[in-house]
Amino acid sequence: PPPAPSGTMSPSLLSLSILFHLLLLSFFTSSTAPTFIIPPQITINAAPYAQWAHSHWVWLAHNQESQQSLLNLVDTYSQHEIPVGGLNIDSGWSTGYNNFQWDTKKFPNSTEFISLLHSRDIRVVAWATSMVNDDSSNFAEGKEKGYFLNNGSTLKWWHGHGAFIDYTNPEALEWWHRQLDQMFDAGVDATKTDGTDPYVYLFVLIRAHKGIITEREYADAYYRDFLNYAREKRGKEALIMARPADSFEIGGFDLFLDFAPKDCLTSGWVGDQDPTFDGLKHALRNMFRSANRGYANFGSDIGGYKGYHWPEGTDPRIVQLGRSKELFIRWVQLGAFNSLMENGGNGAHEPWRFDEVYNTNDTVNIYRKFVHIHMDLGPYLYEAGSYALETHTSVMHPMAYSAEFPSTYEYVLGKDIFVSPMLDESTSQRHITFPKGNDWVDWWDPSVVHSGGSKLDHYDCPMDRFPVFKRKGSMIAMNVTSAYSGGIHGDSNHKGHITFVISHPVRSTHRESARVRYLYTHGIEASYGFEGGHSMELTMSAHEEAPDVVFLIQGIRSLDSVEMIMMGAVNGEETIAKKVTQESELWEAEVGGPANGPAQQRALFFVNSPSEIKVRAVNNQAGAKLLLRGVKEM
Repeated sequence: PPPAPSGTMSPSLLSLSILFHLLLLSFFTSSTAPTFIIPPQITINAAPYAQWAHSHWVWLAHNQESQQSLLNLVDTYSQHEIPVGGLNIDSGWSTGYNNFQWDTKKFPNSTEFISLLHSRDIRVVAWATSMVNDDSSNFAEGKEKGYFLNNGSTLKWWHGHGAFIDYTNPEALEWWHRQLDQMFDAGVDATKTDGTDPYVYLFVLIRAHKGIITEREYADAYYRDFLNYAREKRGKEALIMARPADSFEIGGFDLFLDFAPKDCLTSGWVGDQDPTFDGLKHALRNMFRSANRGYANFGSDIGGYKGYHWPEGTDPRIVQLGRSKELFIRWVQLGAFNSLMENGGNGAHEPWRFDEVYNTNDTVNIYRKFVHIHMDLGPYLYEAGSYALETHTSVMHPMAYSAEFPSTYEYVLGKDIFVSPMLDESTSQRHITFPKGNDWVDWWDPSVVHSGGSKLDHYDCPMDRFPVFKRKGSMIAMNVTSAYSGGIHGDSNHKGHITFVISHPVRSTHRESARVRYLYTHGIEASYGFEGGHSMELTMSAHEEAPDVVFLIQGIRSLDSVEMIMMGAVNGEETIAKKVTQESELWEAEVGGPANGPAQQRALFFVNSPSEIKVRAVNNQAGAKLLLRGVKEM
């Protein structure tokens, strides 16, 4: 692939980039929770699930997958500089459905295979359900011992005939977990718990060990047990992938059904769609329904999961690939701005295959760009998803009142990103209605701001762009690692930092803030506000394990000066940074040292130009404030 774009951000962005680095070097190592130097405005709890839920997941349909084909898949993504954080192993990986015995013809070395993926920071998801097929090796034992619902009666489903494990029977559950051990002991991190639970409706009366139960009771037990046992075996990093709300077309109408319980769904996908723009709209309707029902995090199979019977006269390239290049790209872009970005299913889903057939190279380039955007948004999605799960709300906020008959397919992701999906293969322009109550900054050109409630008749959106906007005044936490995502919010110089992007700071009586969550420790909080006049104050709550930080402010034309105040851990002491020499642009601040002794915290920062400040704190760790004097907006 071409090298990642390098260098500084384009001057045309009229952005002020303030690099505010806090390097954490402590004299002492402590097993206790880190101590805040500057506490956040509110308590920031540890995240309720693992962040890899918001990475980029890929997979192959069960008739294409094997240990070697999946390794080839992730290797090729890597060769194209496209990061992969999750690999889903589809149904058919075991010798019988849900006997959990690895098929060694397909996966000759499952433990080594998964260990290799882990060494590349790729988590592994394995398909599973709670149905044991009557031709699986564990069926006879389970039926003989009474471990299935309705005395082991089987029901026909899409992979044969199977019986349901009885979660109300303690002996059955212990036996079932021993079956799952074969999967988890190989290193599997999560399961794709597919939607077989509604089949129990066919029993009419669902007879379990404890008596008659409902479909909802069974579904709740099914999904929660897979998550809870995965965490027992694999720790807090374990997840499940499952359906939130899905729909089935009956008489031209969508009939919606809730699947997993909301409390355990961190990575939802909204069922199987056709590989068409109607399929994309179907996915959005399912997402809107899921949002309205209070599911926190979800996405869809990019490009649509299903195979399709194409009418005579269809472009042979579409028939060969199973979907059009235009649809695939627009769905990729939509997936980048969902909580879960996952790509796989029937037909071609690998971006390079579209370039091979169409004799182009732009599909891979666009795919890479939007995967990097999604990964950049990891901290933002993680905080938004954690908050949604804790408050029984959703990361997605549809602009339409009805999921069944939406008046618009636009939505707000979190509270700060407005998305207007492309729904038509034939146009590169989009009619947009901006949400009321806030103004909106163009993602691709931060100098352009649209008024809340206004309408835009023509928004130019070539294939390498997508209609996305940031709330004016917002502060968005990002993890920018390269300029592959466009260089608008940083580049490779930001790697290893948390970048807080401020879009056209708004003078208000309240402070804007952004939080970053972690799974095992405190989060951090950055905020800004105006003291009065033209002075803008930036602060970061700091603790001993906080990362380096960058503030990127878009929408400021100039400022008069920058003043840094170090905040020490000892008695809240603070000091203002001073120049080391009058000739140098090196500034220094020290706080917290004993009388006539060395400083406990010490900071250095460099003023390279009016638009760039680099700050590095050494020894222990100190929080800090930056005061920007004489701020002049665009």
